Amino acid sequence: MAGCFFNQAAYDALMTHTNPVIYEMYEMWEAETNADLTYGLGVIYHGKVGNELYMTRGFYRDQHEAARLFTGLRGEGVILAQPGAGPATVEWLREGHVVYVPPGVPHRIVNISLDSILVVSYTYAGPAVRHSLTKEALIFQKLVMDHDGKVGIIDNPRWLERSPAASHRSRRQHTAARP
Repeated sequence: MAGCFFNQAAYDALMTHTNPVIYEMYEMWEAETNADLTYGLGVIYHGKVGNELYMTRGFYRDQHEAARLFTGLRGEGVILAQPGAGPATVEWLREGHVVYVPPGVPHRIVNISLDSILVVSYTYAGPAVRHSLTKEALIFQKLVMDHDGKVGIIDNPRWLERSPAASHRSRRQHTAARP
């Protein structure tokens, strides 16, 4: 998870003192062919690094591979999707809610609850192909933060620094409304 959180010093201090489990993924069935489905469960624990809420490292599948479906089973979260240099999307994920992520789009799951776990199921066609995100790809356009007990989604200053095309975008902050 090094490099994923905005406040690297807070991450380093947390890992030095407590080294918590931030999330776990359990593959329940891995497809052997493209005609079959891979599926599993993800558990994202509650907590924060600095003011940034716990999240997964980030995932993607090649553009020529299948999309993913996520279903909320317990808790509340968001899926941040970062389609290249285009605008990020934020999709709410809660019990019974399904979120579609297109092929080739890096994405991560964020637990927005400060006191309960987020459990999701995931499904996609074909064998599991795990792609590591590069250090630069770990920087998503948006951050999900805790602001005095309220979830806020803000522009990531590191995204603006690395992406000249993104620097003209507004540096606005907003509090996310639950659907």
